[in-house]
Amino acid sequence: MTATADKYRAPYVSEILRETDGTINDCAVSTGLMLAGDWTLGEALTRPDGKQRDVLFLREWTRKQLGPGAQDGGLTLHDMNDMLQALDPDLPPLPRYNGQALRPGQSSAGATLRLTFDQLKAMLQNGYSAALCGNPAGVKDEKSPFRTKQNSDNYPHVVRITDGNATGCRLFDPLTKKGTNWPGERVSWDDVRQFTEAKKPGTNDRQFGSPSAVACAVVKVGDETEAARVSRKADIAAVKARAALANQREQTKLATDERDQARRELASALVQLGALSKDNTLLTTERDKARQEADDLEARIAELEAIPPTPADCSAELDRALAAEDIIARAKAVLGL
Repeated sequence: MTATADKYRAPYVSEILRETDGTINDCAVSTGLMLAGDWTLGEALTRPDGKQRDVLFLREWTRKQLGPGAQDGGLTLHDMNDMLQALDPDLPPLPRYNGQALRPGQSSAGATLRLTFDQLKAMLQNGYSAALCGNPAGVKDEKSPFRTKQNSDNYPHVVRITDGNATGCRLFDPLTKKGTNWPGERVSWDDVRQFTEAKKPGTNDRQFGSPSAVACAVVKVGDETEAARVSRKADIAAVKARAALANQREQTKLATDERDQARRELASALVQLGALSKDNTLLTTERDKARQEADDLEARIAELEAIPPTPADCSAELDRALAAEDIIARAKAVLGL
Protein backbone atom coordinates (compact mmCIF):
# COMPACT_ATOMS: atom_id res chain seq x y z
CA MET A 1 0.00 0.00 0.00
CA THR A 2 1.30 3.44 -0.88
CA ALA A 3 2.25 5.48 2.17
CA THR A 4 0.53 8.76 2.90
CA ALA A 5 2.00 11.78 4.64
CA ASP A 6 -0.41 11.60 7.58
CA LYS A 7 0.24 7.89 8.23
CA TYR A 8 3.92 7.42 7.35
CA ARG A 9 6.57 7.25 10.05
CA ALA A 10 10.21 7.29 8.98
CA PRO A 11 12.36 4.55 10.52
CA TYR A 12 14.36 5.70 13.51
CA VAL A 13 18.12 5.71 12.83
CA SER A 14 20.28 5.48 15.95
CA GLU A 15 23.85 6.70 15.71
CA ILE A 16 25.08 4.37 18.46
CA LEU A 17 23.22 1.13 17.75
CA ARG A 18 25.56 -1.34 16.00
CA GLU A 19 28.12 1.37 15.33
CA THR A 20 31.08 0.06 13.35
CA ASP A 21 33.39 3.03 13.81
CA GLY A 22 33.13 4.89 17.10
CA THR A 23 35.35 7.71 15.87
CA ILE A 24 32.73 8.86 13.38
CA ASN A 25 30.20 11.41 14.61
CA ASP A 26 26.96 10.26 13.01
CA CYS A 27 24.21 12.48 14.48
CA ALA A 28 23.85 14.53 11.27
CA VAL A 29 23.87 11.35 9.16
CA SER A 30 21.24 9.58 11.25
CA THR A 31 19.03 12.68 11.38
CA GLY A 32 19.51 13.27 7.66
CA LEU A 33 18.40 9.73 6.82
CA MET A 34 15.28 10.12 8.95
CA LEU A 35 14.57 13.43 7.21
CA ALA A 36 15.02 11.75 3.81
CA GLY A 37 12.45 9.16 4.90
CA ASP A 38 9.98 11.92 5.82
CA TRP A 39 10.62 13.82 2.60
CA THR A 40 10.09 10.83 0.30
CA LEU A 41 7.73 8.72 2.45
CA GLY A 42 10.49 6.14 2.69
CA GLU A 43 11.26 5.89 -1.03
CA ALA A 44 14.83 7.15 -0.52
CA LEU A 45 15.33 4.34 2.03
CA THR A 46 13.83 1.62 -0.16
CA ARG A 47 15.69 -0.88 -2.34
CA PRO A 48 14.69 -1.39 -6.00
CA ASP A 49 12.86 -4.59 -4.99
CA GLY A 50 10.61 -2.54 -2.69
CA LYS A 51 12.11 -3.67 0.61
CA GLN A 52 13.46 -1.17 3.12
CA ARG A 53 17.21 -0.82 3.20
CA ASP A 54 19.20 -1.57 6.32
CA VAL A 55 19.28 1.99 7.64
CA LEU A 56 22.19 1.29 10.01
CA PHE A 57 24.30 0.02 7.13
CA LEU A 58 23.07 2.98 5.12
CA ARG A 59 24.13 5.28 7.95
CA GLU A 60 27.73 4.03 7.67
CA TRP A 61 27.75 4.01 3.86
CA THR A 62 26.26 7.50 3.55
CA ARG A 63 28.70 8.99 6.05
CA LYS A 64 31.67 7.62 4.14
CA GLN A 65 30.51 9.24 0.89
CA LEU A 66 31.96 12.51 2.22
CA GLY A 67 35.46 11.04 2.20
CA PRO A 68 37.98 10.43 4.98
CA GLY A 69 38.70 14.14 5.47
CA ALA A 70 35.12 14.84 6.50
CA GLN A 71 34.85 12.12 9.16
CA ASP A 72 36.51 14.07 11.94
CA GLY A 73 34.30 16.26 14.09
CA GLY A 74 30.67 17.21 13.66
CA LEU A 75 28.99 17.73 10.32
CA THR A 76 26.98 20.70 9.10
CA LEU A 77 23.62 21.00 7.40
CA HIS A 78 25.56 21.45 4.15
CA ASP A 79 27.14 18.03 4.72
CA MET A 80 23.66 16.64 5.33
CA ASN A 81 22.60 18.03 1.96
CA ASP A 82 25.60 16.39 0.27
CA MET A 83 24.72 13.03 1.84
CA LEU A 84 21.10 13.21 0.69
CA GLN A 85 22.27 14.06 -2.82
CA ALA A 86 24.52 10.97 -2.75
CA LEU A 87 21.60 8.90 -1.49
CA ASP A 88 19.16 10.15 -4.15
CA PRO A 89 20.57 12.45 -6.86
CA ASP A 90 17.03 13.33 -7.95
CA LEU A 91 16.30 15.08 -4.65
CA PRO A 92 16.34 18.87 -4.80
CA PRO A 93 18.79 20.76 -2.56
CA LEU A 94 17.88 20.45 1.11
CA PRO A 95 16.13 23.63 2.37
CA ARG A 96 18.42 24.68 5.21
CA TYR A 97 19.87 27.45 7.35
CA ASN A 98 22.52 29.46 5.54
CA GLY A 99 24.66 30.54 8.47
CA GLN A 100 27.07 27.60 8.62
CA ALA A 101 30.38 27.71 6.78
CA LEU A 102 30.73 25.84 3.51
CA ARG A 103 33.63 23.48 2.96
CA PRO A 104 35.62 23.95 -0.29
CA GLY A 105 33.57 22.74 -3.24
CA GLN A 106 30.27 22.53 -1.37
CA SER A 107 27.16 23.88 -3.03
CA SER A 108 25.12 26.60 -1.32
CA ALA A 109 21.99 25.62 -3.30
CA GLY A 110 19.06 25.36 -0.92
CA ALA A 111 20.88 27.21 1.87
CA THR A 112 18.42 30.09 1.93
CA LEU A 113 16.22 29.10 4.86
CA ARG A 114 15.77 31.77 7.53
CA LEU A 115 13.04 30.86 10.01
CA THR A 116 12.26 32.36 13.39
CA PHE A 117 11.44 29.87 16.12
CA ASP A 118 7.73 30.70 15.86
CA GLN A 119 7.78 30.10 12.10
CA LEU A 120 9.52 26.75 12.60
CA LYS A 121 7.00 25.83 15.29
CA ALA A 122 4.09 26.64 12.94
CA MET A 123 5.56 24.50 10.15
CA LEU A 124 6.06 21.52 12.47
CA GLN A 125 2.35 21.71 13.29
CA ASN A 126 1.48 21.66 9.59
CA GLY A 127 3.06 18.58 8.08
CA TYR A 128 6.77 19.41 8.20
CA SER A 129 9.77 17.73 9.80
CA ALA A 130 13.08 19.32 10.71
CA ALA A 131 16.69 18.61 11.51
CA LEU A 132 17.44 20.98 14.38
CA CYS A 133 20.88 22.05 15.59
CA GLY A 134 21.47 22.83 19.26
CA ASN A 135 23.11 21.85 22.53
CA PRO A 136 21.36 19.68 25.16
CA ALA A 137 23.06 21.62 27.96
CA GLY A 138 20.85 24.59 27.16
CA VAL A 139 17.71 22.70 28.22
CA LYS A 140 16.87 23.61 31.83
CA ASP A 141 14.74 20.59 32.66
CA GLU A 142 17.17 17.83 33.67
CA LYS A 143 14.47 15.23 33.04
CA SER A 144 13.88 16.40 29.47
CA PRO A 145 14.46 13.77 26.74
CA PHE A 146 17.09 16.14 25.35
CA ARG A 147 19.24 15.54 28.46
CA THR A 148 21.25 12.63 29.90
CA LYS A 149 22.01 10.98 26.57
CA GLN A 150 25.73 10.99 27.38
CA ASN A 151 27.91 11.51 30.44
CA SER A 152 28.00 15.22 29.65
CA ASP A 153 25.12 17.17 28.11
CA ASN A 154 27.38 19.90 26.75
CA TYR A 155 27.96 19.02 23.10
CA PRO A 156 26.82 20.30 19.68
CA HIS A 157 24.08 18.10 18.34
CA VAL A 158 21.44 17.75 15.63
CA VAL A 159 18.13 15.94 16.10
CA ARG A 160 14.98 15.24 14.14
CA ILE A 161 11.73 16.82 15.33
CA THR A 162 8.29 16.30 13.83
CA ASP A 163 4.56 15.86 14.66
CA GLY A 164 4.13 19.28 16.27
CA ASN A 165 1.00 20.26 18.19
CA ALA A 166 -0.01 23.02 20.60
CA THR A 167 2.23 21.83 23.44
CA GLY A 168 5.28 20.45 21.71
CA CYS A 169 6.58 17.97 19.15
CA ARG A 170 8.08 14.50 18.82
CA LEU A 171 11.84 14.20 19.28
CA PHE A 172 14.02 11.57 17.63
CA ASP A 173 17.47 11.95 19.18
CA PRO A 174 20.06 9.81 17.32
CA LEU A 175 21.88 9.20 20.61
CA THR A 176 19.08 6.91 21.78
CA LYS A 177 19.88 3.22 21.53
CA LYS A 178 16.60 2.03 20.03
CA GLY A 179 15.48 0.07 16.98
CA THR A 180 13.98 1.40 13.77
CA ASN A 181 10.39 1.21 15.06
CA TRP A 182 11.05 3.43 18.09
CA PRO A 183 8.26 6.08 18.27
CA GLY A 184 10.39 8.88 19.69
CA GLU A 185 9.62 11.06 22.71
CA ARG A 186 7.31 14.04 23.22
CA VAL A 187 9.08 17.26 24.23
CA SER A 188 7.74 20.71 25.06
CA TRP A 189 8.26 23.76 22.88
CA ASP A 190 10.20 25.35 25.74
CA ASP A 191 12.68 22.47 25.67
CA VAL A 192 13.01 22.72 21.89
CA ARG A 193 13.64 26.47 22.06
CA GLN A 194 16.21 26.11 24.86
CA PHE A 195 17.99 23.36 22.92
CA THR A 196 18.41 25.37 19.72
CA GLU A 197 19.10 28.70 21.47
CA ALA A 198 21.81 27.27 23.75
CA LYS A 199 24.90 29.43 24.24
CA LYS A 200 28.45 28.55 23.40
CA PRO A 201 30.25 27.44 26.56
CA GLY A 202 31.50 30.47 28.50
CA THR A 203 29.86 33.04 26.19
CA ASN A 204 26.54 34.79 25.60
CA ASP A 205 26.60 33.89 21.90
CA ARG A 206 24.38 31.20 20.49
CA GLN A 207 26.11 28.01 19.48
CA PHE A 208 23.83 27.77 16.42
CA GLY A 209 21.67 30.23 14.54
CA SER A 210 20.54 33.72 15.53
CA PRO A 211 17.39 35.41 16.89
CA SER A 212 16.10 35.80 13.33
CA ALA A 213 17.19 32.42 11.95
CA VAL A 214 17.06 29.01 13.63
CA ALA A 215 19.79 26.60 12.54
CA CYS A 216 17.67 23.91 10.92
CA ALA A 217 16.74 22.07 7.75
CA VAL A 218 13.03 21.67 7.08
CA VAL A 219 11.13 19.42 4.66
CA LYS A 220 7.45 18.81 4.02
CA VAL A 221 6.53 15.21 4.71
CA GLY A 222 5.81 13.39 1.42
CA ASP A 223 6.78 16.34 -0.77
CA GLU A 224 9.49 14.45 -2.68
CA THR A 225 7.90 11.13 -3.53
CA GLU A 226 8.15 10.05 -7.14
CA ALA A 227 4.41 10.64 -7.54
CA ALA A 228 4.72 14.14 -6.06
CA ARG A 229 7.58 14.99 -8.41
CA VAL A 230 5.67 13.72 -11.46
CA SER A 231 2.59 15.64 -10.34
CA ARG A 232 4.62 18.85 -9.92
CA LYS A 233 6.16 18.43 -13.35
CA ALA A 234 2.69 17.94 -14.81
CA ASP A 235 1.44 21.01 -12.96
CA ILE A 236 4.37 23.07 -14.25
CA ALA A 237 3.74 21.86 -17.80
CA ALA A 238 0.04 22.70 -17.43
CA VAL A 239 0.85 26.19 -16.16
CA LYS A 240 3.21 26.78 -19.09
CA ALA A 241 0.58 25.48 -21.53
CA ARG A 242 -2.10 27.75 -20.02
CA ALA A 243 0.28 30.70 -20.17
CA ALA A 244 1.07 29.98 -23.82
CA LEU A 245 -2.63 29.65 -24.62
CA ALA A 246 -3.43 32.89 -22.78
CA ASN A 247 -0.63 34.64 -24.67
CA GLN A 248 -1.92 33.25 -27.95
CA ARG A 249 -5.43 34.41 -27.14
CA GLU A 250 -4.11 37.84 -26.20
CA GLN A 251 -2.21 38.07 -29.47
CA THR A 252 -5.31 36.94 -31.36
CA LYS A 253 -7.40 39.54 -29.54
CA LEU A 254 -4.87 42.26 -30.37
CA ALA A 255 -4.87 41.20 -34.04
CA THR A 256 -8.69 41.12 -34.07
CA ASP A 257 -8.91 44.54 -32.43
CA GLU A 258 -6.40 45.93 -34.91
CA ARG A 259 -8.33 44.40 -37.81
CA ASP A 260 -11.65 45.78 -36.56
CA GLN A 261 -10.10 49.22 -36.06
CA ALA A 262 -8.72 49.10 -39.61
CA ARG A 263 -12.17 48.18 -40.89
CA ARG A 264 -13.73 51.08 -38.99
CA GLU A 265 -11.12 53.47 -40.35
CA LEU A 266 -11.70 52.15 -43.88
CA ALA A 267 -15.47 52.62 -43.58
CA SER A 268 -14.95 56.18 -42.33
CA ALA A 269 -12.55 56.90 -45.19
CA LEU A 270 -15.07 55.58 -47.70
CA VAL A 271 -17.77 57.84 -46.27
CA GLN A 272 -15.46 60.82 -46.47
CA LEU A 273 -14.46 59.89 -50.00
CA GLY A 274 -18.12 59.67 -51.01
CA ALA A 275 -18.79 63.11 -49.56
CA LEU A 276 -15.79 64.57 -51.34
CA SER A 277 -16.83 62.95 -54.59
CA LYS A 278 -20.29 64.44 -54.24
CA ASP A 279 -18.84 67.87 -53.48
CA ASN A 280 -16.52 67.61 -56.48
CA THR A 281 -19.46 66.69 -58.74
CA LEU A 282 -21.35 69.77 -57.58
CA LEU A 283 -18.32 71.97 -58.07
CA THR A 284 -17.68 70.54 -61.52
CA THR A 285 -21.32 71.12 -62.52
CA GLU A 286 -21.28 74.71 -61.27
CA ARG A 287 -17.93 75.33 -62.97
CA ASP A 288 -19.16 73.95 -66.31
CA LYS A 289 -22.40 75.93 -66.04
CA ALA A 290 -20.51 79.16 -65.34
CA ARG A 291 -18.11 78.53 -68.19
CA GLN A 292 -21.02 77.89 -70.54
CA GLU A 293 -22.70 81.10 -69.45
CA ALA A 294 -19.43 82.97 -69.97
CA ASP A 295 -19.02 81.44 -73.44
CA ASP A 296 -22.60 82.38 -74.36
CA LEU A 297 -22.11 85.91 -73.11
CA GLU A 298 -18.81 86.33 -74.93
CA ALA A 299 -20.48 85.16 -78.13
CA ARG A 300 -23.28 87.63 -77.62
CA ILE A 301 -20.80 90.42 -76.99
CA ALA A 302 -19.01 89.50 -80.22
CA GLU A 303 -22.32 89.70 -82.07
CA LEU A 304 -23.04 93.03 -80.52
CA GLU A 305 -19.61 94.39 -81.34
CA ALA A 306 -20.16 93.45 -84.97
CA ILE A 307 -23.21 95.74 -85.15
CA PRO A 308 -22.50 99.21 -86.57
CA PRO A 309 -22.16 102.12 -84.11
CA THR A 310 -25.19 102.43 -82.03
CA PRO A 311 -27.68 105.06 -83.18
CA ALA A 312 -28.92 107.51 -80.65
CA ASP A 313 -32.10 105.50 -80.30
CA CYS A 314 -30.34 102.15 -79.51
CA SER A 315 -29.77 102.86 -75.83
CA ALA A 316 -31.65 99.75 -74.78
CA GLU A 317 -29.29 97.52 -76.77
CA LEU A 318 -26.33 99.28 -75.21
CA ASP A 319 -27.66 98.67 -71.74
CA ARG A 320 -27.93 94.96 -72.46
CA ALA A 321 -24.33 94.85 -73.69
CA LEU A 322 -23.10 96.59 -70.56
CA ALA A 323 -25.09 94.15 -68.46
CA ALA A 324 -23.50 91.25 -70.36
CA GLU A 325 -20.02 92.54 -69.69
CA ASP A 326 -20.86 92.75 -65.99
CA ILE A 327 -22.06 89.12 -65.97
CA ILE A 328 -18.85 88.00 -67.72
CA ALA A 329 -16.74 89.78 -65.10
CA ARG A 330 -18.62 88.12 -62.26
CA ALA A 331 -18.33 84.73 -63.93
CA LYS A 332 -14.59 85.14 -64.28
CA ALA A 333 -14.38 86.06 -60.61
CA VAL A 334 -16.21 82.89 -59.66
CA LEU A 335 -13.90 80.78 -61.82
CA GLY A 336 -10.77 82.53 -60.62
CA LEU A 337 -9.90 83.60 -64.19
